[in-house]
Amino acid sequence: MQPSDGHVLLLEAKVSVLQSELVKLKTENKNLLLIKQQMQVAEQERDAARKQLLELGPPRKAGPWGTAKSLRTNQAVLPDESVNPDLAKLLQDVAINKELIVGISNNNVRSMLQVYYHVFPTCPHNWLCLLLDA
Repeated sequence: MQPSDGHVLLLEAKVSVLQSELVKLKTENKNLLLIKQQMQVAEQERDAARKQLLELGPPRKAGPWGTAKSLRTNQAVLPDESVNPDLAKLLQDVAINKELIVGISNNNVRSMLQVYYHVFPTCPHNWLCLLLDA
């Protein structure tokens, strides 16, 4: 028994519908993978924020004038290599015990470096000078 032209046309129509659905599903799958990656990044950021919040401890009220202490003394900052891997590597090399002294300078680089030299006469190895508008 041979299939008639009507059956062949019906099967061809079904095949073309299935092919178009396959293309649609492939694009949806790509979109879902992208959304999943974005969700993983958001979860990592949320976890990092929770860790920083736990390190700060419970919120404190400010006391009378001149008695309030800073809440962010020696605050731990969690590294994020995905933002700038070159800077993360530099900071990892420079920061001793994850501590770093940062000096920020404008176009008076020489005079600011002299100030830093007099402030840190023992010449610590964990300092970094940032130049702005140089």
